[in-house]
Amino acid sequence: QVFFCVVCTSPPLAHRPAMTKYTNLATRKGNCSFFLQKTGKEHTATMENPFMQAIYAKNYDRGAYAAYLVSQEALFSELEKLVEAKKDDPIIQAVYDEKLHRASNIAEDRKYWDKFADESKEEGVRKATAAYDAALQSHGSDPKKLVCHHFLQYNAVLSGGQYLSKMIAESEEIDAATDPTGVKFYFFDGVAPNKCAGRVQQYMRALDEVELTDEERAEMVTTMAEVYKLTLAVMDECFKMAPRKGKAYNSNDAAEVAAKAAAA
Repeated sequence: QVFFCVVCTSPPLAHRPAMTKYTNLATRKGNCSFFLQKTGKEHTATMENPFMQAIYAKNYDRGAYAAYLVSQEALFSELEKLVEAKKDDPIIQAVYDEKLHRASNIAEDRKYWDKFADESKEEGVRKATAAYDAALQSHGSDPKKLVCHHFLQYNAVLSGGQYLSKMIAESEEIDAATDPTGVKFYFFDGVAPNKCAGRVQQYMRALDEVELTDEERAEMVTTMAEVYKLTLAVMDECFKMAPRKGKAYNSNDAAEVAAKAAAA
């Protein structure tokens, strides 16, 4: 789910399409700063995707979102299987944390969303998901390529999940404080909603400590660009299922969400 869903869930600031929640993080020294600076354009594209904008507007199609979750469950399941197999490799070991895993949470969400599914319209989503899955399997033997998926997908959910969760919960009248089923994708065990930004920083500090050559970092940026392209394809196909009018992200809304989370 990079967009911020990646699969990324971090939306753009109003009237500043090049500025994202990652932009401030990109001023940090180290590997992560390099990655964020070099993939800023791709990151913004996922955040501005019309499927995401429909969610910002709370005008998404339920069947399309149900298909999106099926896709995300498949991709996170494969990613988590591959990462588990490589968790003793130094670069994977640096960021590995089972509490980040999303597949089981998405499976719980599907108990709410599957009733809205329309498989007759999902062929495009299935094909885009299969393409991403093929890339994941191709990258699975290379820990550096695998961590590119890990870095983008999990930090995407952590960085923007509160806002997407809020939009969806409000639209569906889900009381997340009582039972978050339907938006569990965006909830992390052991990480309070107001601590997600801190968890992103923790992740980035860990990855920054991994020694990478300039050539290795450049190769990882190439892989990340591929991850973004595959992620956009999934989003595009979800939107094609039922195009809906969306809206640009409102940074004032984000500030309000963050303030409420901090006060909780």
